[in-house]
Amino acid sequence: MKVRVGFVSNSSSSSFVVIGVDKVTDEDLKRMYPDADEDDLYDVIERDGYCMLWEEEIFGIKIAEKYSDDEMEFKEITLDEFARMVQKVSDKTGKDLKKIKIFTGERSC
Repeated sequence: MKVRVGFVSNSSSSSFVVIGVDKVTDEDLKRMYPDADEDDLYDVIERDGYCMLWEEEIFGIKIAEKYSDDEMEFKEITLDEFARMVQKVSDKTGKDLKKIKIFTGERSC
């Protein structure tokens, strides 16, 4: 019997690992990016070093992502780097450090 370890996805999905906060609203995004045009918000967030998973309402820093049959993109980070990422998300969102989480999942593309 074969056992698959790691993310499993089909051709129309992607798997992800994100350090961030959930339940991020449009108002939260407007507060974080007051000068961003709504049409360019995704690009502005990405250029700022963050990601927004719109359907899941998760805002944060992407650690890893896998699209379809591509190989998983991994980032090796130290615990110090991890702590800095958590602080960066907290500073950007204004959320307490206790609200920052690690999110993993799969979503449709």
